[in-house]
Amino acid sequence: MKILLVNNLTKHLEELQEILKPHKITTVHFQELPKNYSDFDYILLSGGSKYKVKNNEKIYKQEIELIKKSEIPVFGICLGFDINLSFLRRET
Repeated sequence: MKILLVNNLTKHLEELQEILKPHKITTVHFQELPKNYSDFDYILLSGGSKYKVKNNEKIYKQEIELIKKSEIPVFGICLGFDINLSFLRRET
C-alpha cells in the first residue's frame, strides 16, 4: 500500500513510520501537501500538539481542503482525527 503520511508536528513520527514500515510511505509537512494524491491508497493525518484545531482552522486549511477533495480514504490520529471532524462539522 502507498500511504501519504501528513506530519502535524507529532513527536511520535519515527514510531508511526516504523509501524507503517511494511508499506510505501511518503511523509510530508502539514503545510507542504502535494498537489496530486492519485498515487496513494490512503492518507493518514498524524497527531500533533503545537496547534489545536479550534480557533486555528486557517493553519489546517490545506488539510481540510484535502479531506474535502480527496477521493481516497483519509484517516486521522488524535489531532488528525480532530481535523477530520472539523471538516465534517462544516458539512452538516
